[in-house]
Amino acid sequence: MAEKRRKLTSQQAFNEAIQPFVDHKNAYQEYKGTRTEGDIPRTEAQEKVEAGRKWQKKVIVDPLQAPFQFAWNLATPHSWRKGKENWIIQNKADVAARKTELENLRLHREKRDKTRDMIIEMAEKAKEKYEETGDKKYLDIASQGVTDILNSQGLEMKNFIEVDPEVLALRDGAGLYSTNPNPYPVIENSMWFTGGVLGSIKGEKLAAQKFLKSNSMMSRYSKGPWMARVAGAVLGGALGTATADYGYEGMLDIMSKAGQARKYVKDPNLQASVVDGILAEVVPESWTFGPEGIGGRDFFNLEEQKDRFRGATNAAL
Repeated sequence: MAEKRRKLTSQQAFNEAIQPFVDHKNAYQEYKGTRTEGDIPRTEAQEKVEAGRKWQKKVIVDPLQAPFQFAWNLATPHSWRKGKENWIIQNKADVAARKTELENLRLHREKRDKTRDMIIEMAEKAKEKYEETGDKKYLDIASQGVTDILNSQGLEMKNFIEVDPEVLALRDGAGLYSTNPNPYPVIENSMWFTGGVLGSIKGEKLAAQKFLKSNSMMSRYSKGPWMARVAGAVLGGALGTATADYGYEGMLDIMSKAGQARKYVKDPNLQASVVDGILAEVVPESWTFGPEGIGGRDFFNLEEQKDRFRGATNAAL
């Protein structure tokens, strides 16, 4: 026999009906940055990372992808068209469609938030009436009113899920809610590629110079034993990649620390060090992650330095 469903009191039903909307509203209080084009609240760190990524996409990613996307569209005119968000090859229809999409998202969130505030306001008035009269009918009316208002607006409870760090982590491409954030993978990959190529070239040259050429006919047309040159190129490339990885992590450390340094320098109640003063003066505001920085960034922490070396070794391999 199925277990009977527990019957809630008027107060319990009222609290369960209203609390999700209160939690949803409070979840955005710590978001001090601006809003996205789709009207999504964001933190200061997210705001700065997204601005950096937007610049990297425009200057690095889009120009590299444009020739391949254009060739794909030319070769397969009836398939899914590539590059709709690439400013180099997108057309006016793509721009208009994206603008419409963002506007629809903004309007949806605006309606959702207005509905949420309407429900909270209704609940507050119902609670006041209940406290004045002791009549539970006001709580029951408010509980039923939640369903009625949602139905009239075409919304559901799933539209008011509280956004906590666990939920954000599932959609956080920069890893800002993790202990190992990676806000700029385009820069990281560029540094890996550059470090690997330059390291390979340098390693091959050094290996060729360290080995004496023989008097054989083959060696007259080579720069050294080919096995030594291959080994030099591989080891040089690995070392170059590892150095680039460590440099990227160090760059993030400095950027994160610079944002925190600005907070220390501006606030007279906080004690700023000489390093803080230098970083606040030298590093531009747009190159920081805001006054709180990003997690897992402390260049002078021994354990984190061990992680840096492990990460560099993994990149090399």
